[in-house]
Amino acid sequence: MNERETVTGNENSEEVTAREQWNYIVERYNKCYNLQESAIQYEWENYCSEIFGYKKIFGEIDVQRQIQIGSGTRVIPDIILRRGVQDVFDLELKQYNLTYDEKMENQLKSYLKLLNLTVGAVVCMKIYLCYYEQSEDKIYRIAIPFEKDNADGIAFVKMLYKKTFSAEKIVSYIKNKIKKEINRRTILGMIDEGFVKDCILDFFATDYDKDLVKEILDEIEIAVKEKGTAPIPVSRPVKSGTSSLPLKQVIHITKGWVGTLIKENGNYVTVNFGEHGLMLCQKNEIRLPEGTNPQPKPDTADFPLSPDFIIIKTHWDRVNVCKSFFKCSDEEALYHATRHCWRVSYDKVIRYGYALAVIDGYVKEVYKTKTWNYIDQNSVWEIDNDKAPGRYEFIGEVAENAVREKFINKQIPYKFRKNGMASPVVYSDQQ
Repeated sequence: MNERETVTGNENSEEVTAREQWNYIVERYNKCYNLQESAIQYEWENYCSEIFGYKKIFGEIDVQRQIQIGSGTRVIPDIILRRGVQDVFDLELKQYNLTYDEKMENQLKSYLKLLNLTVGAVVCMKIYLCYYEQSEDKIYRIAIPFEKDNADGIAFVKMLYKKTFSAEKIVSYIKNKIKKEINRRTILGMIDEGFVKDCILDFFATDYDKDLVKEILDEIEIAVKEKGTAPIPVSRPVKSGTSSLPLKQVIHITKGWVGTLIKENGNYVTVNFGEHGLMLCQKNEIRLPEGTNPQPKPDTADFPLSPDFIIIKTHWDRVNVCKSFFKCSDEEALYHATRHCWRVSYDKVIRYGYALAVIDGYVKEVYKTKTWNYIDQNSVWEIDNDKAPGRYEFIGEVAENAVREKFINKQIPYKFRKNGMASPVVYSDQQ
């Protein structure tokens, strides 16, 4: 299938479900990820016709309409969907490897105002389905990742069908999703250690002495985190041999450890750690088998210094923030946390073809950098601080396996992580 092929089959066939159509769009997204905007435009013109049911020959798919403003300014929306003689939806298309930013949002808002529309979408790394609230002069949006069987993606396809299109339904859908997300975050914010302990106390207090239950709860710590987020670190790193833990019981979920906790004088629970694991231990000490290394790979003398690369040191907290902000996978969150935004010299940084994502001294991913972009007031993220403007971010992709396997999961050499190195960006030829 080439980059300009279209959906096959009769668009009215009941056998072609919204799920299948959405999954086809996802499949094409993965194949077209690095294509230019003109190719993305061609793809979506086909979707509007073959999936959503609009007819270009009837003027229902208005492509790059030139609209004159005043004496000289003109604007060109990418695709305007129409029912009869009425404009109903504006679709703005970007390269799939670009991140949604304020500039894209302002462009869509200006088109919606100009066309007197309430709904539209920006298509880039995700689909951002938006509605314009005129009374507030504000855009409200939800992000729809290009993921197979995504419920929001399937709903997006259904809502854009010409035969059932309703701007009011799209607005209602966005409002309900935003309200649900606000409620979700409110509930998550309430579920902390104190809340869990109160629930445990209520549960046991009916059958046991309440003061005894409180005493036991005072002897343990409970860490709560969202499933699939980065590990909650142990108060002190567990090393081969004997290592101390806090003088309380510790109950929490961690991930990425290798090794087995063993019983010490009958006080410890034996737990096998894999990609995910539960650690339950009591006070004093634990012991790992001699020779067990809790990190993926040790520091080695053969850490390659070519091809030329940049080390970018980030951290799990930043990854979690990006995951929550972009509502994306762990892999995408790591990419965003690594690529944005750094105080570097553009003339220098463009000489290095790869960027290593490093957390806690270990290489978590390798990216092939394509471009470095300057960050101004229009391209900052909502989660950035006021120091972001004037820095740079890269656009890239996961490196080819031959390069990736040279670095992945290795500890960076000591010269790149020694005490006193304040800069999070380090270069491979740095002495």
